[in-house]
Amino acid sequence: MIEIQNTVQSIRVCQFSRENDDFKKEVKKSYESYLNGRWGSVASDQMDINDEALSSNRIEQPIIGVYNTSLGNLYIVTQVNGQTKVLMEEEF
Repeated sequence: MIEIQNTVQSIRVCQFSRENDDFKKEVKKSYESYLNGRWGSVASDQMDINDEALSSNRIEQPIIGVYNTSLGNLYIVTQVNGQTKVLMEEEF
């Protein structure tokens, strides 16, 4: 499981979550998948980076997950400093 210091959602993700209960559930499910090392639809080279960070318990490059939702792709990104951001694709 990924050790996360702090997680923030973009204003757009917050707004969509308030307006759409189904999207809110999709964000929660995506976040849970991310925390458990299921990266969604990222490229295989990014999956390798993510898996290495998870197995070594060190984040040397951003960890990225991409998840399909009813309102478009959702990106979850953990930076080297441990901060995680939840963003819509157009915000990434």
